[in-house]
Amino acid sequence: GMASVGKHFPGHGYVEADSHHALPVDERRLRDIERDDLLPYRRLIPLGLDAVMPAHVVYSRIDSQAAGFSRLWLKRELRRKLRFEGVIFSDDLSMAGAHSAGTVVQRAQLALAAGCDLALFCPGDLAANEAVLEACPVLNGAGTARIRHARAVARARRIVLDVGALAAERDRI
Repeated sequence: GMASVGKHFPGHGYVEADSHHALPVDERRLRDIERDDLLPYRRLIPLGLDAVMPAHVVYSRIDSQAAGFSRLWLKRELRRKLRFEGVIFSDDLSMAGAHSAGTVVQRAQLALAAGCDLALFCPGDLAANEAVLEACPVLNGAGTARIRHARAVARARRIVLDVGALAAERDRI
């Protein structure tokens, strides 16, 4: 698994609607979102944040698409401005907050085109999962490299933790 995931980018705290059941709309300006929501990302990305999950929230003054389907949010704000180099994976595309982007296949295609490396579809609907797999491209080289790097970091962190536990046990005896 991933060692650390920042979610729900760029922030989910200023909307009342639950994106599991509706599409929340945040009407704040970009400068307010930068001030109120992006601070954790600004601080954690340089420390090695491994992955980010964007929100199924529309930030209407910035883009008409929910963040997880928005090139502006994923490529401009997250990749370029915040210099995030880790894995981006969508929130569950079966959630009501994602339905405005079309069919599940269209949602997956939009999420990937916007900058997600992985598209999550979690309800266990085998036919829908197969349709998504057939319609979506295999990971590109950059996405594959980001996922491999995140997995290697996660493994290395587990090894470091295990060595620390062994040393503590040794000192206890």
